[in-house]
Formats: sequence, structure tokens, C-alpha cells
Amino acid sequence: MKSKDAWLGLTLVALLAGFGYRLHAQRRAPPGAPKAPDATAAAPCEHTIARADCPFCTPALLETRGWCAGHGVPEALCTRCHRDLIPAFRAKGDWCAEHALPETQCARCDPRLAVTGPAAAAPVAGPTTPTARRTSPPRPGCRTHAERIQLASPEVVAQVGIATAKVLQAPFRDLVEVVAQVAYPADRRAELSARLGGLVVEVRAALGQWVTQGEVLAVVDAPELGAAKAELVSAGALLDVRARNHAREVELAERGVGTQRAVLEADTRLAEARAELQRAALRLRALGLSAEEVQGVRRADDADSRLAVRAPFAGVVVTRDAVQGEVVQAGEGLLTIVDTRTMWALLDVPEASLARVGPGQPVVLTVHALPGEQFGGRVTWVSTALDPRTRTLAARAELRNDDGRLRANAFGRAQVALSDRRDALMVPVEAVQWEGCCNVVFVPDGADAFRPRKVRLGGATATHVEVLLGLEPDDVVVTVGAFLLRTELLKGSIGAGCCEGEE
Repeated sequence: MKSKDAWLGLTLVALLAGFGYRLHAQRRAPPGAPKAPDATAAAPCEHTIARADCPFCTPALLETRGWCAGHGVPEALCTRCHRDLIPAFRAKGDWCAEHALPETQCARCDPRLAVTGPAAAAPVAGPTTPTARRTSPPRPGCRTHAERIQLASPEVVAQVGIATAKVLQAPFRDLVEVVAQVAYPADRRAELSARLGGLVVEVRAALGQWVTQGEVLAVVDAPELGAAKAELVSAGALLDVRARNHAREVELAERGVGTQRAVLEADTRLAEARAELQRAALRLRALGLSAEEVQGVRRADDADSRLAVRAPFAGVVVTRDAVQGEVVQAGEGLLTIVDTRTMWALLDVPEASLARVGPGQPVVLTVHALPGEQFGGRVTWVSTALDPRTRTLAARAELRNDDGRLRANAFGRAQVALSDRRDALMVPVEAVQWEGCCNVVFVPDGADAFRPRKVRLGGATATHVEVLLGLEPDDVVVTVGAFLLRTELLKGSIGAGCCEGEE
């Protein structure tokens, strides 16, 4: 059957079969023939709606009304545009109350409908590389799944050597290998400097030394620090004096000797002294002293000008620029410490895999300088932009490095586990065919017929491909001969006898 009318008829039959309805073939009336009167068209049918509007009683509505572009179903079956169809679907027992859709249209209840559903879409340019084709999702507007390839007989099926295999359900880990470079973790790296200019009088940390949080690494003699401490001591002494004066004025007023004006003036001077002490304390906190250290300065009348440079967290000293006896400026770098117990691996993800790499995926790193050793971690960040020069996507993984074997700037390769499933659906590589816009497999439909099934693919091995959507564990697919069926599909040779020329 190669005529346009025959092809359209088969397409409609396949469409109704996909929704669970059966369309009986009807012979077309010759052109110009008078139409038979339809006295019952407006009467309710067995599905509780007018027979003329019932797609179950009047299947021709599927052809005449076309497709609902907004919801991706035949217009005659769209309950979202035509709410009066709902009683008919309910009468047929085809209704999902949870999602307010017919069961045969509910992709939430049956995820396969998201792949094989008849949603309309504008044609788009297909991918051109094998990797891009494998990762390309099925186009909703493609009607390939509604086709049916009919061979002449079961004997022809055997003659062309078509073989099938059951879908394999097995553990599968999909990996992508990328270039990697080890780096220090930026969130556990500290560039230490003096908050004030002065003379470096002591450097206690050595290059490569492991230091603890709060440990003093260097000491700088900063005159400004001495002046700030002196201000705090002075402000504290002034506060003490004014507090005593205030107490005396209050006592005199209570005896009737003093005046309320003197008490108010003493209150004002006491408040000013407290504010001055607070300002001096805040200045010392800004210079790096802790609250306990500030209290110690006031208690001990400490005006020492030596400023301690402390480690903000535990780590190893990776740079040591401080030299004893050197005069440094405020903000000048003295030391760098890094917590190397965790290291970063900077990954360059190929453009073809960027849509499949995301945070949380396991990573195994191998470094060229340490052959045979592996370091495990997880992806923690993926860039939002490709590098315009290399066309790669930057990503980052965090790796444990308790023994310190990983070194910054070392090169290696990382394997990112895109998926890790115990019950992945796998089919032989030769079973999957690219038909121009979608990946398809062919499933038997009787002894001498086959239907294409649109599938969404995952990872692949040398012999098998993972199927994410479109197949079930008990399905059977064509392996040997799938390319022949694809050829027939592309030729549009649908119907009996399509292979008669090969006998």
C-alpha cells in the first residue's frame, strides 16, 4: 500500500490503537454522492454525548478535526479544550481522577506517553554527530511510533535474517572521562597579611608546616596598635573616674547638698566616657584582636605594640614571604595556608556531555604522576557557560586528601559517573537506529510485522546502549535486521509486500 489514502488510513488506525480505541475501516463514498440523512447525529450516544461529537461513535472526527497543538492530542479527544468529552471518557472507563485526564493521555501515570505521546511540535534541525544523536531526546512532533512495517509473510522475515532479543535488565554505570587538574580548595585557603604596617619581629611558621586554628604564625611590631591600645587604657581610666564622680553627685543630691543639674552633667560625662571606651575597643577588634584580648588589654593596662598574625583554620603553610626584620605595609602578604585534607579537581567537560554532568555525581580521579592510584569524590559545581575557546564546560569535584598525596596543579583524568543503576534497561547497539529525528527500536507486532518505538537513550558500552524511556523490561526488540527495517521506514514502504522484490 503506497498510495496517500492508504497511508493515511493506516496512520489513523495506528493512532487509535495507541489510545486504546479501535477504528473500523469505512469505505469512502464516491465524489458527488448524496449524503445519507443522519437523524440521530444530535441524539446522545451510549457515551452520554451527542453522537456527532463523539470520537468513539464517529471515528472520522479524528481526521476532520486534526490535532490540538496546545495539548498534543487529537482535537476530537482533547478534554482540556472540550470539557463536554469528559463524561464520554468516564463512560468508557478511561479517566485518571488524580490528574483530571484520560488514562490514555496521562503521561504522569504512564511515563512512556512522554516519549511516544502525539504532541505537536515544529520541525527542528537534528543533531549531526553520533554522540549528539545518542543523547538527543525524542521529538514529540515525530509520528514515527504510529507507523507499522508489514512484511509479506513470516517466511520473508526468516529469509532476510531478522533476529530479536529481550531487553536486558542489569546493573550499569554510565561514565564520561574528562581532563582534570588538581587545585587547592579556594574556600580553605587563606592569604595572611598584617592589618597594620610595621616591623616583622618574629616568624614562627616554617614552609610546609602544619598549623592549628588560632596558632600565632608571625608577629609584627606595629606602632599604630600600641597607640590604639593606649587609647583603650586611657578610655577605661576616664570611665572609672567619671563613674566615681557620678556616684558622688548622686549621693550629694540625695543628702540635699548637691543639685539635680550636677547629677545630669555627671550622667552626660559618664555616657561620653562609655562611648569613648566602646570606640577604642571596636578599633582594636578591627585590627584583629579578639574580644577576650581586648578585655585583657584593659585589665592589664597593656600598650604592647606587637600584633600577632594567627591561623584562621588548620592547614599547611604553602607560602612564606615574611622575613624577620623586614618592614611591611598594611595588607602586605606574609604567609599562605591551605587545608589540604580536601582538594579540588578542575574538570573540562566536553560540550556533548554538558547536559548530563551535574552536582552530586561520583568522580574517580587518576593522576599522571601517581599511576595506579585512584581518588574518589563528587562533583560540587558546574559552570553555567562554555569556554568560547575550548568549547568545554568547567566543573569542580571535591576529593579527600587525608594522606596528602594529591598535589596542586597535577594533571590527570577523571571519570564522572553520570548514572549508576542496578536495574538499567540495556539493548544491543545494533537494535537502536536513527531515523532522522529520533532514536528508535523495532518491536514485533505479530509474526510478520514490526512497529518502531521511540526511545530516549542513556549511556553506552561497546556492545549495549542504556534505554531511559520507551521500553519495558519484558519487551523484545529487533537486533539483526534493524537497519533493514529502518530503511523500509524511511522509504515509506508501509504495508504487505514491501520486501517482495527481494524474494
